[in-house]
Amino acid sequence: MRYEQRIYVVQKTRIKDAYTGGMTLGNKWAMFNTEETPELIEKISAYNPTNTYFYSDDGYTKVTEDCYGNPLIEIPLDDMIEILRDLFRDNIYSRYKPVLSYLETLHAGKWANIAILYYGY
Repeated sequence: MRYEQRIYVVQKTRIKDAYTGGMTLGNKWAMFNTEETPELIEKISAYNPTNTYFYSDDGYTKVTEDCYGNPLIEIPLDDMIEILRDLFRDNIYSRYKPVLSYLETLHAGKWANIAILYYGY
């Protein structure tokens, strides 16, 4: 059973990788360790697995799935902001405050091709 999750923020590139079945490379911009909440998991489960991968901190390992072998789930930036606002409007868990703040800053900057990737561990 999972107790923690990571939320990765990536910018998708145009690079496709033949070794991952044509997945798109995402440049990792940020990673947040957060605690799972049933409400957040329920909302995220409505989204599809991603076709985006990124490199782990070692710079060599391609991350295409979480540590349980489940595919990463991709949530569009605007959707993730709304999910966090709706679920935690009155009583936001402290680990989500910097996530929401960072995502709102990205949204205001109008960055292109930003994706939020969910990783369970």
